[in-house]
Amino acid sequence: MCCSVIRIISSNYSTFIVRLSSSLYLCKSSVVPKFIFNRSITCRSGFNSCQMDSNSSYSDMTKIEEGQAKILNDDQDAFYNPIQTFNRDISIAVIKQFIKTCQKEVSTQCKVRRNLSAAVEKYCNIHSSSYLHAMQKGFTIFEGLSATGLRSIRYALELPKIKAVIANDNNPSSFKCIERNIEYNKIGHVVQPHFGDARMMMYDNSNSLDDQFQVVDIDPYGSPAIFLDAAVQSVSDGGLLCITCTDMAVLCGNHAGSCFAKYGSVSLRSKHCHEMALRIALSSIESNANRYGRYIVPLLSVSVDYYIRVFVRVFYGKTEVNRSASKKSFVFQCTSCDSFYLQPLGSKADTGNNQNFQPAKFNMENQKCTECDSKLKLGGPIWSEPIHDLKFTTELLKAVASERNLYKTSNRIIGLLSVISEEIPDQPLYYVTDSLANSIHSVCIPFLKIRSALLQLGYKVSSTHAHKSAFKTDASNSVVWDVMRCWAKKNPVSKKKLRGPGEKILQKEPSIEASFDILPGANPESRKLGLVRYQVNPEPNWGPKSKVKKRKHEDSDSNSDDGRSNKQEKSISNKTSNDL
Repeated sequence: MCCSVIRIISSNYSTFIVRLSSSLYLCKSSVVPKFIFNRSITCRSGFNSCQMDSNSSYSDMTKIEEGQAKILNDDQDAFYNPIQTFNRDISIAVIKQFIKTCQKEVSTQCKVRRNLSAAVEKYCNIHSSSYLHAMQKGFTIFEGLSATGLRSIRYALELPKIKAVIANDNNPSSFKCIERNIEYNKIGHVVQPHFGDARMMMYDNSNSLDDQFQVVDIDPYGSPAIFLDAAVQSVSDGGLLCITCTDMAVLCGNHAGSCFAKYGSVSLRSKHCHEMALRIALSSIESNANRYGRYIVPLLSVSVDYYIRVFVRVFYGKTEVNRSASKKSFVFQCTSCDSFYLQPLGSKADTGNNQNFQPAKFNMENQKCTECDSKLKLGGPIWSEPIHDLKFTTELLKAVASERNLYKTSNRIIGLLSVISEEIPDQPLYYVTDSLANSIHSVCIPFLKIRSALLQLGYKVSSTHAHKSAFKTDASNSVVWDVMRCWAKKNPVSKKKLRGPGEKILQKEPSIEASFDILPGANPESRKLGLVRYQVNPEPNWGPKSKVKKRKHEDSDSNSDDGRSNKQEKSISNKTSNDL
């Protein structure tokens, strides 16, 4: 059998192209891989990759336009999911705003440096060096699971100050699709296709400041857990991580054991499961970062459709790393009603100019719910600090509103960001109004009435982007249930229906007198303006697409951001619908 070997050396990888008779293989090191490219291809100079013959026909492929990008899609190679347009649009908007933020930080810190003596400057904890370099040379973005390459191409075409975008995938057919679309958009001078394991690419770029990425985007099929260790190391100081989780059945409590194995937290089946999923993901990213003396600052965290997406910055800082435990809490969830209690893992004590970590004191009086006397189940730990940066989201909202024509899903982005900007930032989790009413077997309390009642009692209250029938408040469980007791007095509950935890809750007399007169401030501004606050199915059979099928000779995972499993989503819908 005839065999020829060509070796291509790039800055980070040594790649071997091995041709055995009519089949060609691409691999790292000297190991011949198990996959086979089915078409004759030739080596492309300048890339650690290969290219299809120019005689290949595009006539049988679907041409798709999104943003400024155009791609050729073959369902047999990789898939395009139009439902993910929102994901890509908001990612572009966030990264664009992140770049603006970095520009402001560099400008401010350069002014600070000019006012410092050389001796003082040497010891200042200023992270502008990598961004000063990025402002001069351009930002580098790494997309670990690129599928069609559409997201990477849009990044290159629609974002400012981009030096390079690395579009990686470890599926041979997806890799060919990436190359084809880069060539089709004539963007090869910016977007670099790469075939290989995303983790190895990130590890190889984690040691040097010059090699680290300013933005790392991980949008896998399923859980991102296996990528987090490499991701937190490969992003530069102050850099941006964009992480998607689509394993919502795991994060929402249907597979608590699997959740602990992947994320280090126990998930709970609860009404607030979608926000808890966000907080579990953030807790996991923080834990991975802490191992390397780093910590996270969430900019934006969203639960939409059938997935969650978080945007966090990663910084070096021993002091913040040491207080990581004070940013997390366990969740005690009542097994019968909607009451929940948070138990912080730690607390911070201010001693002069320093902040010292101390173990938290246990704040539960007993092991039962104080409202219905039922047992409690334990979940977490979860991230209990704010999940959004209010200043960042406000600026992002203004930017998107001024550039509506750039995003196909701009109306939805504006609606979502408006609800997020109205959320109470420092109150984890939420209550669902219909579920509260079901617990005491009463008629459902209207949205504006429960908000008005809490506001008149002096508490904060807001909507949440994660559930259209829910509210967040700084009122305690006892106050929330006192409001419901007052509601039950005005709307009497049939004694025949009273049983179980609902009966125990209503046996207690309310300690407050709640008024349900509607206040003008009870109606949030986003609702008054009629914004698109929550997704409505835009078309029949709307939802995730199935995972791309593997070719006969391919033994490679096809993790990607452009498709999701119908089977998985059906499971999520069936198993968590009662929790919504």
